[in-house]
Amino acid sequence: MRETIKKSVSVILAASLFMTALSLGASAAGTEPKLYQTYGDQMLFGQNRDIVIAGTSAPGSTVTCEITLDGQVVRQASAQTKSDGTFSVVMDGIDGGYTEYTVLCKCNGELFDTLKNVIFGELWIAAGQSNMQMSMGQSKEGAAMIANGESGSKWVRFLNIPAQPEYKGSINNIPLEPQNDVKGAYWCNGSQRRAYDTSAVGFFFGEKLRRDLDVPVGVISLALGGSSIYSWLPREAVEGDPEVLADAKDVGVYFSASDWKESNQNTFRDITSNYNNKVYATKNFKPSGMIWYQGESNIGSPYGRYKRAFDLMQTSYSELFGFENGGMLPIVFTQLATFHYGSNKTLLPQMNMEFAEIQKALPQYRALVSIYDIELTYTPEIHSIHPLAKKPIGERMAYSAMGFLYGSYNTYTVPYVKSHEVRDGAVYVTFNNVGDGLTVKQSGRYITPDPIYGCTICGENGVFVEADAEIVSADTIRIYSAEVPSPIAATYAYSETNVTSNLYSSSDGATVFGVSPFTTRLIENAQHIQTTDWANCEIQSRWHSNDNTYSGEFGTWGNLVNSSVTFNYDDVFKGAASLQLDALAARFGVAPVMHYEKDGLLKNHLDIDTCYSQFGTVGFMVKNIGTTDVTFDMLKIYVTPVLWFAPVVKDANVTCFVIPADGSWHRVTLDLSTLYLFGRDNDFKGSRFDLREIYDLRLCFTGAGTSSVLLDDFVFTPAETSASFNFFDFGSVLTYVFSAIQPIFDFFARMNVFFSKLF
Repeated sequence: MRETIKKSVSVILAASLFMTALSLGASAAGTEPKLYQTYGDQMLFGQNRDIVIAGTSAPGSTVTCEITLDGQVVRQASAQTKSDGTFSVVMDGIDGGYTEYTVLCKCNGELFDTLKNVIFGELWIAAGQSNMQMSMGQSKEGAAMIANGESGSKWVRFLNIPAQPEYKGSINNIPLEPQNDVKGAYWCNGSQRRAYDTSAVGFFFGEKLRRDLDVPVGVISLALGGSSIYSWLPREAVEGDPEVLADAKDVGVYFSASDWKESNQNTFRDITSNYNNKVYATKNFKPSGMIWYQGESNIGSPYGRYKRAFDLMQTSYSELFGFENGGMLPIVFTQLATFHYGSNKTLLPQMNMEFAEIQKALPQYRALVSIYDIELTYTPEIHSIHPLAKKPIGERMAYSAMGFLYGSYNTYTVPYVKSHEVRDGAVYVTFNNVGDGLTVKQSGRYITPDPIYGCTICGENGVFVEADAEIVSADTIRIYSAEVPSPIAATYAYSETNVTSNLYSSSDGATVFGVSPFTTRLIENAQHIQTTDWANCEIQSRWHSNDNTYSGEFGTWGNLVNSSVTFNYDDVFKGAASLQLDALAARFGVAPVMHYEKDGLLKNHLDIDTCYSQFGTVGFMVKNIGTTDVTFDMLKIYVTPVLWFAPVVKDANVTCFVIPADGSWHRVTLDLSTLYLFGRDNDFKGSRFDLREIYDLRLCFTGAGTSSVLLDDFVFTPAETSASFNFFDFGSVLTYVFSAIQPIFDFFARMNVFFSKLF
């Protein structure tokens, strides 16, 4: 019986092995040779680097690739297909140039694929998140090119890889293992319609680099909107770095191999997702470098985490793409554009400071560009976190590449702080990478040179106020303020809205890169003001970044009452211009633009500082250029849409000031610690605590009906003590009550707008 069972098992096992062998043989025999989808017509190989052509075919078969020109073979090589069905044919590199080759691919002597119009040149990777992913067709410049029937160069080639490739039938499946190929990948050239679907930053980078190098350029687009830097890292690298591994675990993006569920992973966050899905599949190409635009999804991380992940990414990619003997993959990367990221308004500048630290750590293999000065054009459909102007970013990245990789320029990265010193009532800051020297970017709006914008300074109280600055040597500036005689720290462009900051490096008489945002000292619980561009009475308009549905360019002064406003460039107290207010009636006034109206409600621009409780005084210069005296009646500070306070003139108990028609400048200083509800006609007082969130400011005047006054140099001074609620101030109590019930008024206002549209 036992022998019978053994014979039966032997027969079954033999049959099973036979069927398995038959199945494997049939499978191998039925494997049609093919290249990976990352190869195709119009493709570009890195010049003078190994040419690798890869794909799949039956195990043991011989694949031969021939590169031909006018029918003549210029390169040829063969390789045996491995047991896993993959092959990789390697040939010596070819010089870059404007010559198109044909590649013939044969399996066991039979032609199975032909690649046409193949060229050689400089090959780069373009990776990151949505601002890198934004296509040519979505960008401001790309839309204009489409409208004008324009196209790019046929000598710039793009490998477009889907943002979310399909894997096992769905884009929602994320592979555990790195993939050799990407479904849906294709090559095109810049003159083809499909180029409008490629990365706009990558497109303009490639176009400028080709012109500057006079050689074809290829760009591999790998970006995915909303992706975290951890999703771009390989598993082995993360698990081999204790600090990055701990960081990934802390934010919940690390999954061990045993816990990985292909149908339940987050391609935007989880480690390896984009690396496995896309990056690894480009390993056979030999890029010269990578451009990287990412960080919005990691903003707010503890300082230093992003740098650790960036370092690991660069090291891992250098190994993947074959950079040997200690060499590294060069990376050109960008700081982030202005955007309101939430109540903590230092998140953006601190992230941009960390970018500068990343650059400082490995300057020979990195180049950082600043973009805070780029025009912030938005459309509601793609939200205000995405500036539409992408050409300047791509071209700046190309400029950086030309400088640090190809040796064309002596300045190729942002100036960042080298050292600082506090002395003589000022903060002196010295920079690296200034090129020919620091300079102020001229706006062209002024007859006199523009002042330096974007600096703030603080004393021991930790309240930063706007400051003056001047260039004292090629690499050093002096930051100072008469209102802060004993400073301890200073900042530059340290704001969500730093688009007017204008200190630059220079080269051959032209500006190059804006100085990196910085603070000379991180002070716990410091109060950083947001922009008050109206205060210098020089900037006519600026861009506001608010919510996802409303943003754009606005004047800095508006809400006029019986008056007209112009900017006077001839008669100024300080800087380049003053504000001229011409009365059209006896009572007139003007207000800075601090809010907008949406759906019937008054809303503050989120990137304008609306907390004034930390200030002790506000002062400004005024000049009467008319023939009769003018009275400055009061400054109305609205704390709700209906409640306002007027501060008194410092060392006086009145809110008004008579401006004589003497043609001289006069300083008006208002005490923000003494506020009267609805003006001085009553004794209902408020306190600085009421100014913790203001809605509007209005300057009110009375004259003869044809008055003209100039305003200039609004200065806020920090308060010596913290503001606190005073239960004995009727105005404060009323403000508290109105603030509590304001949402009710807003609700009825929305209902009114809704029903008016409905009917």
